Amino acid sequence: MTTSLRLLGASALLVLSSTVSLAASPAPGYVDFGKFAPAEDKQFVEIELDGNLLKLAAKFAGKENAEIAQVIANLERVRVNVMGLPEETRSATLDKVQSVRETLVTQGWKRVVAVREPNDGADVAIFLKQDRDEVVQGLVITVIDGGNEAVLVNVVGNVKLEQIASLGERLNIPKLAQLNLPKD
Repeated sequence: MTTSLRLLGASALLVLSSTVSLAASPAPGYVDFGKFAPAEDKQFVEIELDGNLLKLAAKFAGKENAEIAQVIANLERVRVNVMGLPEETRSATLDKVQSVRETLVTQGWKRVVAVREPNDGADVAIFLKQDRDEVVQGLVITVIDGGNEAVLVNVVGNVKLEQIASLGERLNIPKLAQLNLPKD
């Protein structure tokens, strides 16, 4: 009987641990940028919104604009990091941004925007992770502003490209409006 109890207990533990690991697995559009520390005398912004906060925001937005509320309701997570780059950490942070970009490409993300301005050193790349139904599971925006500031944004959720394009048109953001590309 003791062997049966041990077997039952081990089975229960195995089921519980597999359930916990499944619940903890990140959504397909999630990207772990790692942690950043604020530099003294430099701008630092860190925003992390989870599904509960986004659902609440969708309720408030729904009173003004149902379309925006629907897009927000479909989001699971939003993370924004803005870091001023002091001389002593600039190179390491820029390498980290480049590493994030390379990792996204190797993981099957599609780069939809790439902009480099040699005059002011601006370097922008936007990536999408889509499923087979053209639903965007994740959006990553990486910006290097002249080597003085780095910005990383990760939006996770299920949003259709036409919703993003429609929002771009409504909010007069031409680059977003152009995302409603015809299917191949």
